[in-house]
Amino acid sequence: MPDVTDDAVPEQPETEPEPPEAASLTPRQRRFVEEYLRDLNATQAAIRAGYSEATAEQQGPRLLGNAGVATAIRIALETQRNRTGLDADRVVRELERIAFSDPRGIFNGTSLLPPSEWSDDAAAAIQSIKVVTRKVGEGEVEYVAEIRHWPKTAALDTLAKRVWPERRGRPVRFEMPEVRSAADAVVALGRIASAAAAGTLTPEEAQALAAVIEGQRKAHETLILEERIAALEARRQET
Repeated sequence: MPDVTDDAVPEQPETEPEPPEAASLTPRQRRFVEEYLRDLNATQAAIRAGYSEATAEQQGPRLLGNAGVATAIRIALETQRNRTGLDADRVVRELERIAFSDPRGIFNGTSLLPPSEWSDDAAAAIQSIKVVTRKVGEGEVEYVAEIRHWPKTAALDTLAKRVWPERRGRPVRFEMPEVRSAADAVVALGRIASAAAAGTLTPEEAQALAAVIEGQRKAHETLILEERIAALEARRQET
């Protein structure tokens, strides 16, 4: 029997122990993490993981707010990046090419440019090219190119999730301005717009808060108008 030395034992790769909060996930929560990594859609991930479709819109964001789920997602994304060599900047760049693509970039006037003359940005936005041959006359053939772009709305949605991460069901750290007059409302709307531009508020959150402020502004204006009408009526009765 040959001698077995320490060198003959294959070295096992060191694996970082799973954080306690991630290790305590239920099987369904782990399934949610796997499904969420597919498209970063919390609602659809909850449905695919087996949660009720009727409550998935609430369950998805709630699961994202779970410390264990959030940690598991972070670890999975880091592992994926290390394995593929991709980084966030490159992914965002490719999404931008699709989201902000302009089909005019592959044309020269009314003529389609050959693909070899397309810019990298224009080519990245193309999903498929299909050349159709049609007979237009005796001995004449016409070639028609059918070009399909990647969906812009899907790319925009994904970009928006990266710029404004989904956080429904979690608290928003934004101090609501006090509105005691119409002038205060103008200041408050400005603060909300600044917070949205800085990423503190998502567009949906900013829109909801702006609607509240706008309602308060109208209420103050209505109150002032009613007071003026009452004052005029009082003067009229005095005379």
